[in-house]
Amino acid sequence: MPTNPRWIEHTERAAWDTVQMLRQQIETERARVEQLVRMQGHWPKMLEVVAHARALHAIAGDDPVGTVEELSAELLRVKQAHAELRERFELQTMQQQRARLMAVPEEPHERGAPDDETLPASFRGFMGRVKQYAARVASTPNRAYDRLLDELESRLDQLELAPRRERYEHAVALAYLAWKVARSSEKRARNEEA
Repeated sequence: MPTNPRWIEHTERAAWDTVQMLRQQIETERARVEQLVRMQGHWPKMLEVVAHARALHAIAGDDPVGTVEELSAELLRVKQAHAELRERFELQTMQQQRARLMAVPEEPHERGAPDDETLPASFRGFMGRVKQYAARVASTPNRAYDRLLDELESRLDQLELAPRRERYEHAVALAYLAWKVARSSEKRARNEEA
């Protein structure tokens, strides 16, 4: 029998490691057996459910594992298809909202009407003032696009120089002019397409 202390230590360590590994395997198997024992009362019902799913979805074979795997794969496909549909729907909804926001209304008060309770009070008040301004200047003849731009630029310059108390009225006029420019641009784009 060898008496080399290093060899003895190595052999003892290897034996101890083997014992530890076997203990872990035994614990793993014990936990699995306990789980199977706990589920023992449920096995008949589970097999009944699997048989029903097999008949309902026309799955061939008697292997419950194969049935569950096939159902899991189908569920994964359905979830992926659902996610793709949801993504397409959200993209389409976002595009529709963007198109709705980009569309220039016939009147400056069509969108964001002063009586729309879903909008903040400050915005409703501002849109009410734009509507009043639009009614006041509606009698003026339609101006050419370049004249609208010039007037918009002039109003912007006036806004920079205006005292604080007059800035709100300038902002109302600018909003109206911006709407007129957008409306005129939209008409020009339609005419160019035609």
